[in-house]
Amino acid sequence: MKVAMKQEEILVLNKKTREGSKGQIFTLDVLVAILGITILLGITVQYQTTIKDQTSEISYREMNTLASDASQIAVKRIINEENTANKLKVGWETELTDFLDRITGEKYDYQVRGSTNIGNCGNKEQATSKRIVNNEGDPETLSITICPN
Repeated sequence: MKVAMKQEEILVLNKKTREGSKGQIFTLDVLVAILGITILLGITVQYQTTIKDQTSEISYREMNTLASDASQIAVKRIINEENTANKLKVGWETELTDFLDRITGEKYDYQVRGSTNIGNCGNKEQATSKRIVNNEGDPETLSITICPN
């Protein structure tokens, strides 16, 4: 049993369904694709943030190690005269700046504070190490700061 519809009846049915319904803007396939792209973008941004944080932490640790080692070497070998713990060498500033130039290279800058102020790190991220230096019984604090160049 075939149901035969006239052409006019079909047009009336199509017109009625179009009038009462709103059009679908996105199909389900497009929504799933957008969801996947959004997840991938979120993962990428999170990964880049993690890498940046790790790089910053490594850089700070490197600067901290350099500052600590430099101040220890400076006090033990450069500033104090041999066999005299309480007397500063003459011209120790030049020897210290030469040493710091060698160990910091092009990557880092340095600043020395004490009786003599050398260099300037300004407001950059920095790591500082302080040592007490005795000059004929007068204690003095020597601070060496390492910062990115």
